[in-house]
Amino acid sequence: MVLQMTGEIFVLNSIAIDAAKYLMDNKKRELDRKFPPFFMHLTDLSLTEGERIAERIRENLKAIGASSAYCAEMSEGGILNALWYMAETCETGFEIRLRSIPIDQQTVEILEFFDINPYYARSQGTWVALTEDPIALERILSASEIPYKIIGHANALKARTILNGESVRYLDRPQREELEKVML
Repeated sequence: MVLQMTGEIFVLNSIAIDAAKYLMDNKKRELDRKFPPFFMHLTDLSLTEGERIAERIRENLKAIGASSAYCAEMSEGGILNALWYMAETCETGFEIRLRSIPIDQQTVEILEFFDINPYYARSQGTWVALTEDPIALERILSASEIPYKIIGHANALKARTILNGESVRYLDRPQREELEKVML
């Protein structure tokens, strides 16, 4: 089914929470040596909150999907692979702002410690949605207390553009899961 969509691109929840949780569960000893206890505690709180948000998204998925032309949970390969698959499914191009993608600072630091690119790290519990009616989707998300960011827009062009400050680049084909670098 070809959708040929335009509209606003939303990210629901922070990215790479699933990858950070994997590292907290499987590489805790290394993390405890690197980061102070307070940081580790904040990370636990952040991950727990991310899991609660994911559950709220799942509970409201029917309403969210009804307001979106496209709505999919991210999985292996993270946000950038998810955007590629969205563009393929909807036969659309897009322009996103990399700095608008929601990610917790603790997640960034944990993934960087293991040289993992968070934009290609698994992100189960986070969704990407495309809608031509952003106001309706924002109402649903706000009423459900689901945090989101509008990271850009889809367009009729085929270019998959990523803006990062002054630099412009184009999305590569799907990449391998970054977490594979450290998986047991």
